[in-house]
Amino acid sequence: MYSKGGISQEAIHAANYIRENEINLFVLGTCTSACAEFLLPAAKTLTFIEEPFIGFHGNTVADMDFVQNEFGKTIDYCSSIHASDVKQFLAETLGRDDFWKSQYKYMEVTGVRFENFENKMGYKCVQPIIDTKQSIWYPSSSQLRTVSTAE
Repeated sequence: MYSKGGISQEAIHAANYIRENEINLFVLGTCTSACAEFLLPAAKTLTFIEEPFIGFHGNTVADMDFVQNEFGKTIDYCSSIHASDVKQFLAETLGRDDFWKSQYKYMEVTGVRFENFENKMGYKCVQPIIDTKQSIWYPSSSQLRTVSTAE
């Protein structure tokens, strides 16, 4: 597999296909954004060819968890994919929804602000903007194995 990411909704559809058909993935080169966030955890097994370039930049579940833990706030996320859908996908895929909780530790949060937002459907909500020292976490395959087997 080689992917620089894509649209989250499409990645979830692809990930469901991968999970339902128990597909083994071989990662060579680059797997970032939607590829790393959704396709990797859906695979029956992952084989890293050499040392692939894997990059995470956060998702609605990681954002909501961070805000809940740091501020005690529960937020209704404004994303085009509702956080509950992502949470359900992660729980079904991994048996838990905590796979990405550690990524903000590695990205080093420098600040959080909350902005009022209105999506295309006219839905109004508050969206967290989480500022980090690095916008993407590029774990080594050994770090990724550690995170994926933790807890």
